[in-house]
Amino acid sequence: VCMCDFLGSGDSCEYDLTTVFASLLVVLGVCCCGGTFVFGCLCYRRYNKPGLRLESTGQPPELTLEKGHEYHLFLSHIWATGQDQVAVIKRSLTSLLPGVKIFLDVDDLNDIDQLEKHIEASAVILVFLSAGYFKSRNCLREIRAAVAHEKPFILVHESDPTKGGAPFKELEDMFRPTCGTPSSPSQS
Repeated sequence: VCMCDFLGSGDSCEYDLTTVFASLLVVLGVCCCGGTFVFGCLCYRRYNKPGLRLESTGQPPELTLEKGHEYHLFLSHIWATGQDQVAVIKRSLTSLLPGVKIFLDVDDLNDIDQLEKHIEASAVILVFLSAGYFKSRNCLREIRAAVAHEKPFILVHESDPTKGGAPFKELEDMFRPTCGTPSSPSQS
C-alpha cells in the first residue's frame, strides 16, 4: 500500500499499514453507525405508527362485526355542508384504527335506493349535524332507518357557520317538525 503526501510539502510516497488500517476502521465504523441509525429509524416508523392501542397489551384493538353488519360506522351527513368534514373523520379513524370499516356515501354508495340497507348493515350511526341536515330527504331517510333498526347514534355538531355549521337551537327547531320531539334522557 502506498500513501502519498499530496497535501504536504513533498511528493514522497511511503508505506504505512497502520494509517491505512486505522482509516479503514473509521470508514467501517461510520458505515456501521449509519446503517444502525437507518435500521433504527425504519423500526421506529414501523412500530410507532399513529394509532389507538389497548393499554393492557399495547396492540391495536381487534375490530369485529356482528353477523349482518358490514360496517362499524355509517357517516350520515348533508353533502353541501358536511362532506369535507366527514371525509376527514373517515381518514382519521381509518388511520387510528386499521381495519375499521366506515360507510361514506362517496366511497360506498352505488345505489341511492340502498341507503336503508346500508344503515341496517352498520353497527353505529354518526350523524354530522350541520346547516340543512334536517331539510335533506336522504338524511331523514337515514335517521328514520336508524331509529327503526334501533341503531346507536353518535352526534357531531358543526357550529362554525364558516364551515357549514348552524346553531344547535336552529337544528333542533328543524328536527321537531320533521322527526318529532326528542325524548329527554329520563324517557329513553
